Amino acid sequence: MAQAFPELNLDWWLWGTGAMKAETQNPSTAATRANDLRSSALSLQSEPRGKTSKAQAAQAQKWAEVFDRALLERLDLMHAVVEHQDRVIELLTHEIKNP
Repeated sequence: MAQAFPELNLDWWLWGTGAMKAETQNPSTAATRANDLRSSALSLQSEPRGKTSKAQAAQAQKWAEVFDRALLERLDLMHAVVEHQDRVIELLTHEIKNP
C-alpha cells in the first residue's frame, strides 16, 4: 500500500493519526511495531525451553503476550483498511450522484 500510494502518510493510512498527505519521509510507526514484534518472537524462540513447569508457564505467557500484540496490530490494520475503503466508497458514490 505504501509503495502504491507514496503520497499518503502511512500512519494516517494505518492508524488514522496525523495528516493524510505525507510531508516528509519519516520511518513508519507500523514498521517499527512490526519489527518490535519480530524481535520479541526471535528472542523468545532463542530461549531454551523451561525445565520446570513454572518456567514453561512463564515462557508460554510471554508467547501469548507476543501473539496478542500481533493480533491487535492485525486487527488495527484491518480496521484502518475498512475505514479507508468506506471513505473511498463514500467519495465515489458522491461523484456518481453529483458529476
